[in-house]
Amino acid sequence: EGRVVLVGSGPGADDLITVRGMRALWEADVVIADRLGATGLLDRLASDVEVIDVGKSPDNHPVPQHEINALIVDRATRGLTVVRLKGGDPFVFGRGGEEVHACLEARVPVEVIPGVTSALSVPALAGIPVTQRGVSATVVIASGHAGPDATVKAALGAGATVVALMAVSS
Repeated sequence: EGRVVLVGSGPGADDLITVRGMRALWEADVVIADRLGATGLLDRLASDVEVIDVGKSPDNHPVPQHEINALIVDRATRGLTVVRLKGGDPFVFGRGGEEVHACLEARVPVEVIPGVTSALSVPALAGIPVTQRGVSATVVIASGHAGPDATVKAALGAGATVVALMAVSS
């Protein structure tokens, strides 16, 4: 029986993936990889592992999400172990929920291995605490696609730290 494992690989550095995520990667028959995942690890996989690049960039979505879902389900229903290698954490603006639902609808066993979210790790790697006593006790993680909405503006006004992900154009 095939199965799917969604692996959050952290903010892109090969050494920030979890041990559990690495284990899943080494057990994969197929890896369906995002552009922002720890793609440097793909060169270390066995030569018989099928690697499918479905990476998106801000203005280029060569493989739409419904096709990614179909790929995941197709390979798993063939009896293969599919690792969906994602950047950050699959459930923080990563469409992991959509991929889990596609698996559940197809009755494909699915597991999620959380990743170190870039919303917290990137500021930490840059030496910026997202909370600090006397400075900020609240963190808001927001999609930056459309720019700041009323909730984000209110959080900023209240002294919260706001982390905007995918804010390339806004």
